[in-house]
Amino acid sequence: MPAITLNKVNYSIDGRDILTQVTQQIKIGERIGIIGANGVGKTTLAHLMIGDLSADSGEIAINGRFIYVPQLVVDDSNRSGGENMMQRINESLNNQPDILVLDEPTANLDMTHQNWLIKRLSHFYGTLIVISHDSYFLNHTIQKIWALHEQQVTAYNGNYHDYLVQRNLVNETQNHLYHDAVNKKKQLQRAMDKVRTREKQVTKRPKNISPSDARLISGKGNALKTQKKLGQNAKTMARRFSELEKIDKPHVTKPLKLQTVAGQNYKTRTILKITGETVEAGNR
Repeated sequence: MPAITLNKVNYSIDGRDILTQVTQQIKIGERIGIIGANGVGKTTLAHLMIGDLSADSGEIAINGRFIYVPQLVVDDSNRSGGENMMQRINESLNNQPDILVLDEPTANLDMTHQNWLIKRLSHFYGTLIVISHDSYFLNHTIQKIWALHEQQVTAYNGNYHDYLVQRNLVNETQNHLYHDAVNKKKQLQRAMDKVRTREKQVTKRPKNISPSDARLISGKGNALKTQKKLGQNAKTMARRFSELEKIDKPHVTKPLKLQTVAGQNYKTRTILKITGETVEAGNR
């Protein structure tokens, strides 16, 4: 029996689709990394899987006892964010859940504590689900990637590095298919134009000649046979043209644009001002 099953799950917020017809499965003991751009629904997906949210439609089944560790928790202690996260994860592991869900667990951890967490999780034998942007952490903890994009979840075997290799291969293949389709469409369009021109020439009869005389002149209806054949060729080409149009253009992520600050004068501008405040971490 799988640890978690999603079957045709749909979910939207204020009319905006977050997940559309998502069907995936997590086996018991698998280690899944959930990735995607900010705002695509990674945390929402986690809340749906553990039952904190209800899907608009579809089915979600969870098998086992789970613990969810959110990214940010505000408390009254003097611990830093990283210290707080490590304690919560440590307590969760000590409770030995069947399914452990971690939301951005390394957001406040330095490299030393990241490595501590990687080693700690290596001794966890339940089902692990990690939401993260941290490629180093994902490469050392998970065995399958769930990539969220355009309301869909695509599964890739392997860690984050393996995911990049597979994704680039898919993109290269799609890019080749798309450009090949574009070239074939251009060739077909030229051939279709020639067929239509030829079809008009065949059906055109000299002035002041009746249709029956035109058929006799053309060889007892050969023109009509040629016209019919050309028409069939045109339909075949149009069908192939339509099939080529179904090949989607590869998705290209737009590069991040940063406004240049070189040469700007900051001497008269206050960038940051702190007055009468004290920052504490533990007893320091």
